[in-house]
Amino acid sequence: MNYKERAIIMARDGGYKFPMGYSSPVHEKHGYGTSTSYCIFEIFCDPDFWKAFTEENNKNKTIPWGIVCEDCGTTRLDCECRMSGRGARMVSLWLYTWRHFLEWLAEGKDIDGFFAEI
Repeated sequence: MNYKERAIIMARDGGYKFPMGYSSPVHEKHGYGTSTSYCIFEIFCDPDFWKAFTEENNKNKTIPWGIVCEDCGTTRLDCECRMSGRGARMVSLWLYTWRHFLEWLAEGKDIDGFFAEI
């Protein structure tokens, strides 16, 4: 099983409801496949996937508030960006992770590599 498939299973375990018609070898192996295929990119463009994935990935509450600084990526509410008066925004962890994923792809990197880094 590759990292992309692990991420899909983590999102499912975090409560993600797959779109109707989604099927992949990982789905069939774990008993929740369907007869038609669904584009994996549509799953990775679904905000609900990222919410469920980050919820499951952070279930030990390593990021206690579930928010991060949009500028530096720190999870501290007293990060340098905010304390310096630059007006950094704190965003939800799922949104930050999704944006990081999109930047990763824009740099020409592969999906599996992204989930291997997390």
